Parts: sequence; C-alpha cells; structure tokens
Amino acid sequence: MSKYARDHAHCGDQTVQKRGHPNQSGRGPLHTPPDQTGSTRTNSTVFNPKILEASIKEIASCLADGAKADLLLYAAKKLDVSHESSRSLVENAVQSCLSIPNLVTKDAVVARLLRAKTRLFTGYTLGAHRDIEAALMLDPENAEAKSLMSSLVPYARVVRIPTTLPN
Repeated sequence: MSKYARDHAHCGDQTVQKRGHPNQSGRGPLHTPPDQTGSTRTNSTVFNPKILEASIKEIASCLADGAKADLLLYAAKKLDVSHESSRSLVENAVQSCLSIPNLVTKDAVVARLLRAKTRLFTGYTLGAHRDIEAALMLDPENAEAKSLMSSLVPYARVVRIPTTLPN
C-alpha cells in the first residue's frame, strides 16, 4: 500500500490523518498554546492559502467521481472566462467531467452549458451550438439551454451532413 493510500485510508471517517495534520493535536484547527491567563484561543486571523488549497485537494481526493464532477463544475462556474487561462481550465474541466462513466445527466447538462457559454464568449459559435444541442438532447426542457439556443440560432451556421449518399 502506498503512503498516499495509507494516509487516506479513512477518508470517510473523522480519523486524523497520519502525516501531521493541523488538527492532530485534538485541540481543533490552528489553536495557540494557553496564554498567560491560561485561556486557549483560536487564531482566526491567520490565513494561509496553501493550507486552504491542500484542504480542498484532500477533501476532493475522498469524493466519488460524480461528487468530484459536482465540485469541479461548481468551481469552474466561478472562473472569469475573460482570461484565456480560465477558458482553458473550463474546457479541460468539462472534458474531464464528460469522460466520467455514468455521469449523472444533471452534471452532463451543466458541463455542456458551461462550455457553451465559454465558447460563446470567444466567438466559437459552432462549438457552442453543438454543446447546447447536446444539453437539449439530455434535458429537452432545460430553460437555460433553450434560452441560449434561441439567442444563438440567428447567428449559428449549422452544416448538416446527409446520413445517406445521393443516388
């Protein structure tokens, strides 16, 4: 068993991790030793973004793939797609989610619409149109997909490829 697997063997439990987790003392997160008056206080003014990132990563590692997709899509919606790096992150996040076997329909629709909106922002209307169509195939009554499609239809140039060859 790898060190990582050993350290994360009890992800569902409230068990303290073996590798010096901040809560290993049992006194709660970020406690300071008693001061001269004997009181123990929580140091809530200290913020370390690396601890936050590590906590997010640890929690995500304990989740099932479907829950990871939920988390990833939630986070991807928060990105500012006016930055090219964010657009790439959204594209990669959506592709990762869509590759999950048995992804729930709700998440597949959310992923497709998120990517469609990102693609619309960049002017990639054909790709956006395909994602919206796929979302509507999964959920024909989705109001957001219908709205996006109705705003896109006058501008989208869709090329239909015949399914049979002409005689």
